[in-house]
Amino acid sequence: MHGAPARVPLAEGTRLLAAAAVWLGESKQQLHVAFILENSPETVALWALDGNTDAASWLPVGELPVPNGMAAGASLSFVNGGDLLLATTDGATIQRRITDGSVVTSTPALNLGGEKERSLQWQAACGTHGPDGRVVHLSMRHEAKNRSPEVMVLRWLKKEL
Repeated sequence: MHGAPARVPLAEGTRLLAAAAVWLGESKQQLHVAFILENSPETVALWALDGNTDAASWLPVGELPVPNGMAAGASLSFVNGGDLLLATTDGATIQRRITDGSVVTSTPALNLGGEKERSLQWQAACGTHGPDGRVVHLSMRHEAKNRSPEVMVLRWLKKEL
């Protein structure tokens, strides 16, 4: 956007562990960002861009907790117009509504067997849009001197809320 702030206001030298961005809103689209910082790995910070001119500014929207141990190597993505999906390097996921922080669904780490697990390196995950409850995991498989990408599409079990 021409004239809008080019950066989310973070302190100089701040390191991101994970980040995602999305346009949200039905009548008025607003850019939202979510990120986990190295110096606060227990929190996902949520910000929204207010306006689209030189006068636009980033406003803090809220925070969501990151469960213990899930920040290292995590990936973030927005799904279903208002949920945030956090996925870990072992395939565990947690999906939260950004409006109230409630857990929509979560999955434990993937258990693919010892040998297969050692050759897989998780890269990221994202939820598919819609009610089908699927998550797409991207990983790299290491075999000898070769690396090849793999995509897995898994279905969440529906959780009664």
